[in-house]
Amino acid sequence: MSISVDNNISQTGNSESFDGLQFPTEIHFISGLPRSGSTLLSAILRQNPRFHATMSTPVFGLIQRLLEGMSRNELASFISQQQKKDLLLGVFAAYYQSQIQQGQLVIDTSRMWCAHLPLIDQLFPQSKVICCVRNVAWIMDSLERLVRSNPWVISGLFADFSESATVYDRTQKLGQNQYMVGMAYNALKEAYYGEYSDKLLLVASLITHILPTTTYLNIR
Repeated sequence: MSISVDNNISQTGNSESFDGLQFPTEIHFISGLPRSGSTLLSAILRQNPRFHATMSTPVFGLIQRLLEGMSRNELASFISQQQKKDLLLGVFAAYYQSQIQQGQLVIDTSRMWCAHLPLIDQLFPQSKVICCVRNVAWIMDSLERLVRSNPWVISGLFADFSESATVYDRTQKLGQNQYMVGMAYNALKEAYYGEYSDKLLLVASLITHILPTTTYLNIR
């Protein structure tokens, strides 16, 4: 028995519609290093009602869990490449359905999108990734000030007190590849030097919260 769905799909602006659920054909992303102005950038973009941009969303985590579920079990071989693509697109469609129906251009934020440029290229070939970057020393300084601002708790950035006992322990841990700064830095390096670097737009600022110091660099 075969089922045809071609007649139920229609083009609508920047999306495709299937049984009332519109699938996006164009989504862009904000990524890069932590404490580098992504929240500020999202706030600036939201001043234009055509854009929908927020702080980090759960979308990347959902995509990551789906990828793991479609890869690490004995039934994974029964899921075709097209089915995997449809499932992943379904996450974006369901999460951003309201914005898609309103015709807004969606910009999703996660500092780990840089690690998935090949996937982004397959899902949204026309997309761009806006990367917020900053001197790593200033990022470490910003995080250290954040930790010191509340001495009553052990920061959730670290697993236990041994990782956060001194400024040296904290800086060393944060720079490791499984922690906030090191993981984002490695992802950005891979994206910058990889074959999909033409998707990147870097937004570099030495002083994150002062707009006149911001420069824009197109990576070719």
